[in-house]
Amino acid sequence: ILTFFLGFFFTLLVAPRLERLEKIALGWVIGLGFVTQELFLLSIFNINYSIFAVLGPLLISDVVLGILVCQRFDFKIHLKLSPRYWLSLARYWFNELSLWEQILLVMLGILVFGAFAKALFWPVFYWDALALYDYRGKIFFDAKGIAESMALTSIPLHGAPPMTSLAHTFIYILGGKNANPQFIYPMFYLSLIA
Repeated sequence: ILTFFLGFFFTLLVAPRLERLEKIALGWVIGLGFVTQELFLLSIFNINYSIFAVLGPLLISDVVLGILVCQRFDFKIHLKLSPRYWLSLARYWFNELSLWEQILLVMLGILVFGAFAKALFWPVFYWDALALYDYRGKIFFDAKGIAESMALTSIPLHGAPPMTSLAHTFIYILGGKNANPQFIYPMFYLSLIA
């Protein structure tokens, strides 16, 4: 959630004229990019990965960007927490769509639901994710940094962009070695669809 809001607030500040759905879609991807940049900077400054070292700057960045967004757009926060309100709003929006748009939206919902269900119930199992991204993520997590990970393995850890591996590392930092980082892939998929 912190990752999404970091990217969402940044998108609101940089590109306020984008459509609402585009801002939401970019929120996850840009936020994850910031988190991987943060992990890279922690490694450069020789700071071990820990939940406090990762979530501290993330939380501070969210608060600062949130304040900037509220000041720039003069937001007055009115939270409507009633499920009836949100259901009536979704029903109104859905009924405004044409029949083909409704069918397409239901089909996309089924695809996204299926991708999330697969991600939650099955661990990482594709060969490239196991041999590259997840392996590097676990090595980065065990070593508590990128530079320190070079001493743990004789397999070269360079050659592919580090964002996905650092995203796996971020999930392992939050949930421990047995966490399942598979759900980041449906999030990328959902961002692409939106």
